[in-house]
Amino acid sequence: VNRYRRLTELKKAVAQQEVKMLGYQHLATIGLMASGLADEIQSPAQKIIDTVKDCIDSIRGPSVDSQQMATDLNEMVTTAQQMAKMISHLRQIENEPKSETEHVDVNRVIVEALMAFQQPLKSRGVTINQNLVENLPPIQADQIQLEQVIIHLITNARDALETRDDKQIMIATQAQNGLAVIRFEDNGTGIAPENVEHIFEAGFTSKQRTGLGLTIVQDIVNRYQGTIEVESTINEGTTFIITFPIAEEKT
Repeated sequence: VNRYRRLTELKKAVAQQEVKMLGYQHLATIGLMASGLADEIQSPAQKIIDTVKDCIDSIRGPSVDSQQMATDLNEMVTTAQQMAKMISHLRQIENEPKSETEHVDVNRVIVEALMAFQQPLKSRGVTINQNLVENLPPIQADQIQLEQVIIHLITNARDALETRDDKQIMIATQAQNGLAVIRFEDNGTGIAPENVEHIFEAGFTSKQRTGLGLTIVQDIVNRYQGTIEVESTINEGTTFIITFPIAEEKT
């Protein structure tokens, strides 16, 4: 009986630690997302400011071009709506991951994860190529956590591309043998052979890559019965191949 009680207490303690770890992972992802969003909204915010100034100058001038004014105002509305959409998405990411899983569209998660990083990556000279297969079957997971995986891979690749001239990221999906496959490639500096087996270890740090983000990636992938493999060549790039079981159809 005492052993059973002790085992029950240990299981409870492990469950509590898992909840704490989820919280830490979630906060880390929100920080990355917020940082990307800050860069992303800077350009449209400046665009709105410049357009407002043009409108003010037009009103103060000898004559007002009402058609041009309407065009400028419509552009401001469109830009503001884009910013509102990005902010709304960040608020969704702020929500804690659900305890219950659901059918998740992997392609949609990738597109939404890229939302806050398109402009910052473009400003760094990074080109993102997407090859997302149509009608990819869903997987059974939590959408927010799956988006965390993509966000951490993006920031990991961004750092690895810092010293490259031709910066490329390629994200592809496919269905294969009952699995949804995500292929995430960069043509960065690569990972030294002696470091490849350590990159998922918490606290491991190389010049271009930090272990915390990749530790979170591996933990989430494993949580949903997925696998993650890495292929890397120095001065050529790195590829992460992630697989998840395709979700069974709901009855």
